[in-house]
Amino acid sequence: CLSDWSSDVCSSDLIKSSIEECHSSGLRDASVLAAKDVVVVGGGASAYDLLDLCFEHGAHRVKWVYRSLKWMRPTRRPKHAATDVRRLARQQMLGVSLATTNSLINRDLHVRYAKAGLQEILPDGTFDLRRHQLIPGRRRMIGNFSRIERYRGEIAALDGRTVRLVDGRSFQGDTLLWGTGYNLDLGFLDVEGLSGLSHLEDLERRCGSLFLSRDAPNLFFLAPAVLETNVSTPWAYAHASKSIVSHVRGANVFDDTPVSGHVNAFDLARFLARRDRASYPRGLWYPKYLYELFCRPRHVPMPIP
Repeated sequence: CLSDWSSDVCSSDLIKSSIEECHSSGLRDASVLAAKDVVVVGGGASAYDLLDLCFEHGAHRVKWVYRSLKWMRPTRRPKHAATDVRRLARQQMLGVSLATTNSLINRDLHVRYAKAGLQEILPDGTFDLRRHQLIPGRRRMIGNFSRIERYRGEIAALDGRTVRLVDGRSFQGDTLLWGTGYNLDLGFLDVEGLSGLSHLEDLERRCGSLFLSRDAPNLFFLAPAVLETNVSTPWAYAHASKSIVSHVRGANVFDDTPVSGHVNAFDLARFLARRDRASYPRGLWYPKYLYELFCRPRHVPMPIP
């Protein structure tokens, strides 16, 4: 589903539009962007991906419209290698406080934004590990930043090839890409209490112990606790799935008490270990993870449990 923002610009305002529109989830062949005048809308991960694709596939001009911005970690490395989860995990395993960790991350981010020449798109406020996702930087977007025409604002209407903003500014475009996030639709489950939810935060409140649905027996959701956190997703899903199997087999790992906020990196292993002793033997699991964390070579991926 399209986000609320894109749906606000639908209906009669778009009747005269001749601009091709596509949501980020529907862009199957980015080669169609070649030689086009492309408008990207949004200030988060999907918008950063679209900007990156514009330069990868040779868009003629790139215009970017956003209301607010999410933090990224500027880097010239490939997206899959742009963040260092192990470094964060080390700090957590050694008991470094959240305030200290946030201070170190914010200092690092400001240096990286300045080095990459991205001070003009610094997000408002400060990065908080418990509330924000540290999005990997997109190297083509960063490398071509000076070529992006930036407009902070909202789209009011599309008229022919003209994009009109709420503040009266306007410009031309051939293709408009919505990188504005998604809405949640769980109606297909036909479970009372879930069908009306529209955001991951809403689903988070309907889950006990992060993963267990409070509305149906033996129904588990991985996404609310993991999808937008600063952790290796396959690693976290593997841990959660192992404990879910323990619960289904009768270990009563989870209860129906909601947990607010994200659980990052090795905090997830601690969280599960307190509840699932079959998968995390007392006195054994923690030394094992410390060994993996500090002794496994950096170029070797962490093992999936």
